[in-house]
Amino acid sequence: MDESQLIPLIMSLALAGFAGWEAWLRQDMKNWKRAPATILSAEVERRLERCHRGHSLHYSVKVVYEYEVNGKPVKSSRLSPFRVSASIPSMAEAKVKRFPVGSTVEAYVSPRNPYKSYLERPSPLLILFTFGVALFFGIAAVFYS
Repeated sequence: MDESQLIPLIMSLALAGFAGWEAWLRQDMKNWKRAPATILSAEVERRLERCHRGHSLHYSVKVVYEYEVNGKPVKSSRLSPFRVSASIPSMAEAKVKRFPVGSTVEAYVSPRNPYKSYLERPSPLLILFTFGVALFFGIAAVFYS
């Protein structure tokens, strides 16, 4: 294997490891306690991020919710294990609509740390996509010369 194959191979292994962790976390969260959570706020956040073309406007979802641990209220803003943003505002706006203020949703609460919770588990489509990209880089590492 020459040096030009090393970068795609490293990318493949890193992405496969990340996808494996995503899959493990999704499975692990099936065993997490589910608790009713009240949505306190839900909004689209706009931020300017650096990119290869200078700056780009990105949109992410911020949801603040409250659930109880041992009878005491706990606030959290962890929507999912990953911070996801998009350059298309309608994608973020659609997700915000899923969490109307005052509504009750189900939060996944970690049995190891009840102050760690999420409203969403990792998406199986994201896991498959990540594995697919890892496979692409793996194939590129083998056949690139």
